Amino acid sequence: MPPPCQPLRQLLPKNISLRVYNTDYDSCIRKAATLGFDSVGLRGTGIVGFADEKKKATRELADSLGVTLNYVAACGADLASESGEERAVAVGQIGEILGAVASMGGTLVCGAFYAPWKGTLPAGVVDKRPNLERSARAMREICRRADGLGIRINLEILNRYENYLLNTASEGLEYLEAAGCGNLGPLLDTFHMNIEEETLPGAIRAAGDRLGHFHIGEANRDVPGPGGHIPWPEVFAAIRDIGYPGIVEFEPFVTNGSEIAANIRPGDFPGEQFPGPVSGGHWSRIRGHCRKRGRTGRPRGSLPPPRSGENTPRSRLPGRALFHRRSGQPAGGHGKR
Repeated sequence: MPPPCQPLRQLLPKNISLRVYNTDYDSCIRKAATLGFDSVGLRGTGIVGFADEKKKATRELADSLGVTLNYVAACGADLASESGEERAVAVGQIGEILGAVASMGGTLVCGAFYAPWKGTLPAGVVDKRPNLERSARAMREICRRADGLGIRINLEILNRYENYLLNTASEGLEYLEAAGCGNLGPLLDTFHMNIEEETLPGAIRAAGDRLGHFHIGEANRDVPGPGGHIPWPEVFAAIRDIGYPGIVEFEPFVTNGSEIAANIRPGDFPGEQFPGPVSGGHWSRIRGHCRKRGRTGRPRGSLPPPRSGENTPRSRLPGRALFHRRSGQPAGGHGKR
């Protein structure tokens, strides 16, 4: 049987990663190595409480298997808050994760901690520029700390249902300009891009050499494959065009009520060419395998993408349309359906 990651090897010979949310890190690292992944994305919050011996053992295990580690950070405080005290708490929480990552020898941290997950603007507010500027100022302090530790930060651009502040690649690039940090880049994710971007290849090319991390998954959070909404040949053509050298990371949500990594096994990824001529039967076996484990298509409690032709309101930065294309009514402040 060919290595499970061979489908991407023909396009991306290195830096293929698996994002996991299970905190049984050693098991996840072993499984990812068996699947043929080069890297594993771990929850940074999970390692904050690790004893030094545990950190050392986890790092040595990854090294012994030839797997590099990257980390995702999150915080409970609001980095865009009007309260300086709350912003300071957010900076401190991320700083604690950065310290833990550095103690593991880590150099790459991702996350969407520029604003609260599923946070909203106050009712009636449509201009999020003040929030962006406050967040960007606080992000400078985080980036200074990260730079001192040799860590690069990549901010994930989320869809309107999960974050109000940065929803498109262009908004992410505006944020980077406001922050002005050399060790800060955007993380694009095909799931979120499919909801928000005019075209996925266009967003990738707009990010260009600023792109720092890339997540792949179908429009329903499934394992990538043919027949879905995502134009994979065009997506990877854009990745090649910009000369992207970084990580391409699987982030599948394939089971209901159980950990992702615990249910992905050798053979879940096809050993045939991807995303060109792929055996439909091969992909069918993968998806059937996931369904038998209770695949829902998206995380429990999440909202589905907008229907075709639907213009769901969301706040935008000044200079962009703030009205429904159909009704002409104000788009509102926080993008809830």
